[in-house]
Amino acid sequence: MTGDQARPGRLTGASVDLRLSDVTLSGSPRVGHIRGRITVPADALAVALRSSAGSLPVSGVVTDPSSGTLVITLGQGGLGSVTVRPSLRDGRVAYSLEDARILGRPAPERLTRTIEETLSKQNSRRQDPSPLGVSSLDVTSAGVVATVRADDVTFGGKDR
Repeated sequence: MTGDQARPGRLTGASVDLRLSDVTLSGSPRVGHIRGRITVPADALAVALRSSAGSLPVSGVVTDPSSGTLVITLGQGGLGSVTVRPSLRDGRVAYSLEDARILGRPAPERLTRTIEETLSKQNSRRQDPSPLGVSSLDVTSAGVVATVRADDVTFGGKDR
């Protein structure tokens, strides 16, 4: 099963490639095994950040596969930048601050502390339950790629 322009969570523009096996559609619908990948392109991350960052002027996101980070540009012409590292913590996607710059120079400590506090709040925010567990997370030239899996998933009732 593949899906173009799928909407995992609140992200639009992601691509989903799932393989389902041991599928039962009659009676209690059930999938024995789900394996796959969800790719969220940098443009989709930028759109999500613009809508959730409030007054923060996000102008773009660039992936850096060699360092495993995302560079978020801020302001007109990229006056500032924030580099974050996505990772998995307790099966959830979390972000840590790697660098913050304004006009190419290190951002003031007060600003970096505010960014770190914001990331910490974001990381601890409750996420909607999903039967798909994220088993790995990679930054690639295509975007952030999450490898997902689940076993013995039932549809309807409490697992919905």
